[in-house]
Amino acid sequence: MLTTPYEWSVFRYVPDGGAGEQLNIGVVLRGTRSGRLLAQIDPHYRRLTAAFPRMDGDHFRRFAQALQLQLNDRSAPGLFSADYGLTDLLTELLPDRDLAIQWSDPLPGLTDDLGKELQALFHRMVGSNLPASGRERRDDAAVFNTFADALPPEHRTDIQRRVTFTVSEQRYEFDHSIRNGREHVIEPLSLDYLDSGDIRRRVTEKLGELVALRSEEELGSVWYLLGKPSRADHERQYSGAVRLLRDQSDKLPRPQRNGDQWVRVFEETQLAEFCCSVERELRHEPPPR
Repeated sequence: MLTTPYEWSVFRYVPDGGAGEQLNIGVVLRGTRSGRLLAQIDPHYRRLTAAFPRMDGDHFRRFAQALQLQLNDRSAPGLFSADYGLTDLLTELLPDRDLAIQWSDPLPGLTDDLGKELQALFHRMVGSNLPASGRERRDDAAVFNTFADALPPEHRTDIQRRVTFTVSEQRYEFDHSIRNGREHVIEPLSLDYLDSGDIRRRVTEKLGELVALRSEEELGSVWYLLGKPSRADHERQYSGAVRLLRDQSDKLPRPQRNGDQWVRVFEETQLAEFCCSVERELRHEPPPR
């Protein structure tokens, strides 16, 4: 049972902010209720110097180790008040967002074990996301294109509307949505991973976002477009993650919405249903009961 909320952020090495090149180097995670802080940073620089030959590897190692120690010193529960979030902590430690080591805006999640979650996030985010044999995993954009290509040409541009929600100072950005009284956001979700454990973890992250977003008045619904794993031996994990997403989202009622379905899940076998749903929303028709 996923009962422990948390927020997490990725540390990245960004030698030149203007160039936009970066590599993930670590992860930090904070239990929302307990305040427990966990972090793991990779101080090795061989991978970085291969990508950025002019970097100072020794300086990076010292900086990364010092940052790890500072995070460890703040790891005990109860050191900070409940309203002192991960953003506050990272702003205190790394106030200059133009440094070579930067942190991403924290994201929410749900877990049953913070320690295992940190290990999983670190494994996923720091260099282990590429399948063997060099094959590129299918990303969210590729999954979206699979669904969008099934739409009539006149409807494809109708769902290319970007929208942003801000909840408790946290921004949630979506690249695709339909405006029909409220925003109906469309989020592609690639579950094509080398490590089958990442499939479930990606879904639990999205469940954490739903917990935060369910009180947003302008949000009408969230549609997830799921992309299957390329590996046949991940079918069981994929099916379990889909059930988890459907079951848990159904248990997240929204205040003052009379039990209306607000989370919809479409698999790639449901392209026709997705197209009909888009057409109904564009015509402002209610979904079938």
